[in-house]
Amino acid sequence: MDEFAEWSEGVFGDAELGDVRRTSRLVLMATQAVRRPSGKVSEVYDSAAERQGAYDFIESPHSESKAIGAAMAQSTARRCAEHDWVYVPIDGTSVKVWDGTSGRKDFGAIGTYTNGATGVKVNNALALTPDGVPVGMAAQVWWSRPRKRAKKHTHRNRQPLDQKETQHLITCIDQVLESFAKHAPNTKCWFQMDRGCDAHYVLVHLAKSEHFFTVRSQSLRRMLSGRRKAWVKETVRKEPVLGKFLLDLPETDSRPARRAKIVVRAKHVTLRLRDRWKTKSIDLPINVVLVQEEGRGRNRVDWLLLTNQPTSTYEEVMAVVHGYTQRWRIEELHKTWKTGACNVESAQLHTSERVIRWATLLIAVAARIERLKRLARSSPELSAAEELTRSEIEVLVLLKCRRKKKSEQISESPTIAEATLWIAELGGYTGKSSGGPPGSITIARGLERLSIAAEIVAIQKMR
Repeated sequence: MDEFAEWSEGVFGDAELGDVRRTSRLVLMATQAVRRPSGKVSEVYDSAAERQGAYDFIESPHSESKAIGAAMAQSTARRCAEHDWVYVPIDGTSVKVWDGTSGRKDFGAIGTYTNGATGVKVNNALALTPDGVPVGMAAQVWWSRPRKRAKKHTHRNRQPLDQKETQHLITCIDQVLESFAKHAPNTKCWFQMDRGCDAHYVLVHLAKSEHFFTVRSQSLRRMLSGRRKAWVKETVRKEPVLGKFLLDLPETDSRPARRAKIVVRAKHVTLRLRDRWKTKSIDLPINVVLVQEEGRGRNRVDWLLLTNQPTSTYEEVMAVVHGYTQRWRIEELHKTWKTGACNVESAQLHTSERVIRWATLLIAVAARIERLKRLARSSPELSAAEELTRSEIEVLVLLKCRRKKKSEQISESPTIAEATLWIAELGGYTGKSSGGPPGSITIARGLERLSIAAEIVAIQKMR
């Protein structure tokens, strides 16, 4: 069994689809998709038989997306069992799918209702090792919004949970907890969430879970202070500075990459949370970390982090801040999945369920690409044999020897950093002129070319 097939079997081999032949088909599909990731089914599979088999699987009513996602989550939890705890960033996004049938397809609205975009919404949970290396997808929850905005007779704050999209976030948390309780009962999850997750339902739910969490607050939270209520942020800002440090911020759509000068403060408070639907208040003891960039500017760092982790010392506070920065890993995953190596939004499938089945398979592929990229940066001395097969390393060394400079010395047992660099070079990576270390797109393109070369060498050996 080659490395790609072994990976596919490990991720999807336990999928309960009612027939072992369907599970075998899923594993075969994933094996080819990790070799040649693409949003279009027709670009992943070479032969007509493979393409037809893939379409038959995707279109079959028995190929339930929930079963595919459950198998993926179970395999991730099992691999996390060796750790005492893992980071689990959760983030919501959407897969945009064009509906050219004037609304006859079952895709829902995404983005604002005025832009007319259609697709499916999803909350994703990604498991990371304590070193920040992706392990795999820990949960996925999909849903569709209605095409038109519903007329609301009450303000959203006065609606019950089952009428809010927050319910999907809580379902995602529960799926992670259920999977870990069964397959990694001794491993704690440290959930990392952005401002979109700052809802009192979520905070209370996380506090009851007996796992760790850090949530960035988006609202002007109230706290109890003696006999009166006070604003959390204004109160913590008056605390003494615990320390200063430099933080490397990645590039986003709204800012270039830069190094920021940061000051941190912390305080234990009791939040006064209001449930307007049940017309009651909830008091939640919690630790607060205020992370602010020195200076002024529209895009300066200004994070108010709510956590159940200790924050008494500078080292404890820095652990919370570092944990929150690991949330960026899921944003990198979404980029690789949606518009990078996997291009899931180019899928030309006709129902939301079919899109979800294909997208679930592709996000596992995207997570593997992100894992390889991150291992090369966080554990550069790790042997490449941990992630690649002997035959793939042999072919990679042969290809590198053909391209190497005269002064280069090529090891037949490369590290993961060396192997990833060589793979990225096959995919078009040009070094410093590319703007940084190898990224997901060049790694994915290099893996595809390595797979083709390895297959040719294997055929030649069989003659």
